[in-house]
Amino acid sequence: MEVEEEPAKEVAKLTEEEQKKWFKKSTIMDLTPTTLNANFSKYSIPEKSEGFDEVKFEWQPAAKVNEYLAGWRQEKKVTARVEDLIIGDWYEARMKEWSKWLASLKQKQNDYKAAVAKRVADKQTKEKLKQMKANAKKARAEKKAAAHKAAVLKAEKEAEARKAQRGKRRRQRNSKRRQKRRPKRS
Repeated sequence: MEVEEEPAKEVAKLTEEEQKKWFKKSTIMDLTPTTLNANFSKYSIPEKSEGFDEVKFEWQPAAKVNEYLAGWRQEKKVTARVEDLIIGDWYEARMKEWSKWLASLKQKQNDYKAAVAKRVADKQTKEKLKQMKANAKKARAEKKAAAHKAAVLKAEKEAEARKAQRGKRRRQRNSKRRQKRRPKRS
């Protein structure tokens, strides 16, 4: 019988980055983010005074573990969403003051916009009135010119009519004079 030699097992070597990690982060969370954020400030390291027989710190000494937990809590305070936050009286008073101030600013802005719009509307109204007056003046001038032209034409016609009348009378007089000078034929 031959005994097979077992191949030598290779020892896994960790990289520097892997050596810095003390535990593996899981993709599956033990707690929901809401529960974690609501209770992280209550987390602590177990102590003998809490009724444990023995507390062993296998990976790091107790001081480093406490330091790590304190750092983790501090990071969570900065990044965690606080669900049960209660607003204080001081904040409510300041918020009311700020809301009143903001409302007054918005009112001033609206008043300014209304004043600008009113000025623009007044300017447009003045321009329309000015245009209407100019149009009325132009219409009166055209009417006056037309009346003057009509009066001139009428005067010319009357003058021609008088001239024609005078001419007719002159012809009639001349014809009567000629008849008087001519002897009568009988």
